[in-house]
Amino acid sequence: MNLICLFSDDSASGSHRKQLLNCSLALSPIQLAASMVLEATHEELSMIESGTCAPPTLKQTDEVKFGKPGRTAVKLLLYYMLFAPLVAMPFYNTVIFHPFMCGDYGRKTVCGLPVRNIDFKNSSGDRLHGWFIEKPGASKVILVSHGNAGNLTHRLPLAQLLLQTNSSVFLYDYRGYGLSSGSATLDGVCDDGLAAYDCLTGTLKANPSQVFVYGESLGSGVSCHIAQHRHCAGIILQSGFMSVNHLAGTKIALFRLYPRCLYPANCLENDIFLSGRHAPLLLLHGRDDTIIPVTESRLLFAAASQPKRLIEVKGGHNDICSSELLQPVASFVQSQPMAMGIGPKPCTQDESR
Repeated sequence: MNLICLFSDDSASGSHRKQLLNCSLALSPIQLAASMVLEATHEELSMIESGTCAPPTLKQTDEVKFGKPGRTAVKLLLYYMLFAPLVAMPFYNTVIFHPFMCGDYGRKTVCGLPVRNIDFKNSSGDRLHGWFIEKPGASKVILVSHGNAGNLTHRLPLAQLLLQTNSSVFLYDYRGYGLSSGSATLDGVCDDGLAAYDCLTGTLKANPSQVFVYGESLGSGVSCHIAQHRHCAGIILQSGFMSVNHLAGTKIALFRLYPRCLYPANCLENDIFLSGRHAPLLLLHGRDDTIIPVTESRLLFAAASQPKRLIEVKGGHNDICSSELLQPVASFVQSQPMAMGIGPKPCTQDESR
């Protein structure tokens, strides 16, 4: 139903137009605001033509042009656009990312294994920092992309768990986190993930066919981005989500009013990537997670193509790295053969990202 055309119809009565306005709640806010403006303008023109009110003076133009309902609609439309994720993303970045600069960066060992401090750069030239913990005799290596808060030093329990799967572990900090320079953005952390992968397979000589990407919370989007552009043996997503725009809509009703075109191009759309061809997938989620509900992983599992597996465990968002995860993660990692042909051909660190 095109309300703009209906409101420009002189035969429509005022009460009928109000009924149509009530029905417009099912339409987008832009259509609703446009309808209110046209409704107010129609009434003002009718009053001028009938002689009920004189044409506006220049000083009165802004007040008479739209009338009170129209001015309200214009304000609502203005606020709607100002808070659109595409427009206000610099502000939303401060809400999404919570980097910690300090931590136990002087640590020498994890599980008795030496910690190698690795410095590398992303495509923007920012210096990134990571820890490489090599497990003697292990052929598998797990690349960890952490969540939106803290830094890599807060992932020690996760590193300890992953080392018990007989795998080496490479953790890194996004730009603006810990010892890494720069400022985090959605595009930026995805680029950082590719830089970490390229460092792992280039400088650290890891076999791309033995690399597993592990994404925690926000990092699940980064890990999917890595798997989409690089060769990997498997994908493990802990407390993952469908996409940023879908998750925002489940948390705050306002974001459901925005169409996809008013979100940034990169919304970490894990569901779209995983619906196509991908490396073996393992989803992990706490049943009591109140930050990213377990329904996100259930929906992601339903959207993903095979091979896939979903494991739900006790706990919330930040307390599921327990022994309950060890067996399924170890089984998943050690059961995967060399992943020949899964994902794009690995790039060197010097290649364009």
